[in-house]
Amino acid sequence: MPLQQFNTPGFADDLPADLKDKWGDLIAAWIEKERSNLPAPYAQFFFNELQHPEADNADVLPITWEGFPRHWLLEYPNAEQTQQRWEASEKLYTFQGKKFRYQDEYLEWLSFRKDGKLTKVVFTCEGPEYWQFIADQDEDILLSLYQKYVSTAVQKADLFTNAGKYNPYNKWNTTLGIMHLIQPNNTLGAEINLAAGAVVLRKNGAADPVTDTHDLICCSGFGAEERFSDPSIGAAVNALVRQGLSVTLNDPIGLYISKLKSAGIEVPDGYQVKDFWKVTRGDKAKGMILRAEFSLPAGANFGLEDIKVGGEPLRYGAQLAEMIEMVIYGKALKLENTLPQTEECGNYCDKKPALSKLKDFALISATIQSGNISAQPGARMIKYDFE
Repeated sequence: MPLQQFNTPGFADDLPADLKDKWGDLIAAWIEKERSNLPAPYAQFFFNELQHPEADNADVLPITWEGFPRHWLLEYPNAEQTQQRWEASEKLYTFQGKKFRYQDEYLEWLSFRKDGKLTKVVFTCEGPEYWQFIADQDEDILLSLYQKYVSTAVQKADLFTNAGKYNPYNKWNTTLGIMHLIQPNNTLGAEINLAAGAVVLRKNGAADPVTDTHDLICCSGFGAEERFSDPSIGAAVNALVRQGLSVTLNDPIGLYISKLKSAGIEVPDGYQVKDFWKVTRGDKAKGMILRAEFSLPAGANFGLEDIKVGGEPLRYGAQLAEMIEMVIYGKALKLENTLPQTEECGNYCDKKPALSKLKDFALISATIQSGNISAQPGARMIKYDFE
């Protein structure tokens, strides 16, 4: 049946009905805000599904990319640098006083160890705005979810600052555990902003329209070109618009793990990869995984290092991240008969990002104010330095 209200990511059943509705109103307001930011002729090419019941019959279109950060593949491209790449992706960095791992493909993970040996890896792809929303609306729900998914030892005081504000960089979401995304590029707002910005057709001299994946992102500034995710999403959306279709993100709007690709993962005799891969939140059958862990099955008399990934003993969660496929879901409809004129490039990539350095990276900021149900997308290509 036609969509009546936007749902929580992955249809997560965390909230009472009134808060689910409030979250849905927030997403609707966000979509309308993004539509209003587009050049007027393009607003109809990023549509609000609540206003188009015919979208209920439209095909759902998966857009996929690799979960391991392309940034680290560019930084350490050689085979002999493989371990450096894995280690760098799991290290905590400090930026503006906040600590996080440079895992920027909308997938973050934490490797747990005992006596130096890997015991489990937990993955998440949940946008921070949803958790900020919960914190603003009901602190007890937030605490109960942390206790359910991270640790029963979590206390409310661990999650909030002395001023009573939710701290997404708390110890249970950085060092002792992981609940949701915190890398600055990894936001639900970035996903929506990116999809909206990608509907605009661009021209640059003889290139009219611009279709090259990375040229397009530099023309439009809807993300960071050195990632797998942003160029893939932007190019897929833009290609649909060039066909005369209007697009949107399919409900429930979220960032998802599609699957762990088992080819290349060798497990001990008598076991299958699925015995180790445990989806703990989201819907595995629908390809809408929000949270998963890789750990030993009960009764196993061996360690994770006895598993091989790409022929190498499993020692880092990064090895598994390389096997994870990420996904968002879109929809496309024929709403307009005439495409608008192509827009001139914005030249957001006058200087190529410093791919060989961790600093000077492209940060997409997106904030959401849940109290008054308003949303504001941030600047699209702002450059900062790490401390």
